[in-house]
Amino acid sequence: MDQKRVLSGKLAERYRGCKSRKDRSRILDELVQLSGCDRHYAAWVLRNFGKRRVVSHPTGDVGKLVVGRKNKRHKVVGLRKYDEVVEKEVVF
Repeated sequence: MDQKRVLSGKLAERYRGCKSRKDRSRILDELVQLSGCDRHYAAWVLRNFGKRRVVSHPTGDVGKLVVGRKNKRHKVVGLRKYDEVVEKEVVF
């Protein structure tokens, strides 16, 4: 994933600098071939790389992200299943 992110960033710089549609199409073809992603998604990544976007999910969840930047993962803390008395009695 890190390699795809670096590749997308470099191609996005070239993509934004192109003035002709033919050159942008070549860059888009290159990204699709190297990364294996869908053409529509690749075009979206090249247009929005480095920009803040609000992304919604069909379930109604909404999230903010910066395209091309690694998202932070939060540690999930689970609830205790047993209290201390039970944990002391059970020996593995």
